[in-house]
Amino acid sequence: MERGMNLGAVFAFVIAAAAISPPEMTLLTKLFKPKLLTTFGTSIFALALAGGFLVPLVA
Repeated sequence: MERGMNLGAVFAFVIAAAAISPPEMTLLTKLFKPKLLTTFGTSIFALALAGGFLVPLVA
């Protein structure tokens, strides 16, 4: 952010990177079926994207 990155982009990246990291997805493949894993990844991505748009409006 110190070099000009938008607050919303930082928020979306941090949320998505933490939730959809390769190690976590690897561990979740042992618990979830492929359809549920895809739904999980898609929902986290969509929520991070929506949050990225909403955070600058609130801050």
